[in-house]
Amino acid sequence: MLKNLLPKTTDFFCLFEKHIEYVVNASGALNDLLSGKKDISDVAIYAKTQEKIADKIVHTCCEELHKTFITPIDRSDIYDLIKKMDDIIDSIYAAISKIQIYKVTSFRKESIQISNLCCHAVSAVSKILPELRDLKNTDNIKVLCITIHDLESQGDEAIKDAVGKLFEEDDTKEILKWNEIFRKLEKALDRCDDVANIVEKIIIEAK
Repeated sequence: MLKNLLPKTTDFFCLFEKHIEYVVNASGALNDLLSGKKDISDVAIYAKTQEKIADKIVHTCCEELHKTFITPIDRSDIYDLIKKMDDIIDSIYAAISKIQIYKVTSFRKESIQISNLCCHAVSAVSKILPELRDLKNTDNIKVLCITIHDLESQGDEAIKDAVGKLFEEDDTKEILKWNEIFRKLEKALDRCDDVANIVEKIIIEAK
């Protein structure tokens, strides 16, 4: 009887950790595509599946926020965190979709470099999330946040150089195609950086 009277609690950290698994999968699929290991048709189907499952986790998280009386961290932080994480996979899938729609078959070396940075940033996010369960020792979280900020900065420079080289060329269609793809990759890195910013805010609030 007492158990039924207690406020409902949800393991939001588990939802974060499950969601990031699918982001990692999607970023890895993008890397496999750009490095020539996998075909676009297979990668597009796979990434879409990962993105749909991730969306369901976001929906569950938001529903649980409405039902849960006590949350381990601020409610707005939970919402912002899961939404920014979902933006990462949305951006990765958008980049893959552009490649498929535009029938891109030859990949620029800059795209592989930027995709690698994105993979590393996503990996760092995946390492941060379990650490949020215990905020007594935040040193490792801080290091990972700095790593993500650094990767995002490297990505900004790489994209700036890539777009600069792109606009030196004469093929208008290629310029338009790759400019859009680069912008989607840039957004994915930006959203990883946003996640790091939210995590840093959570650390400050926990003190």
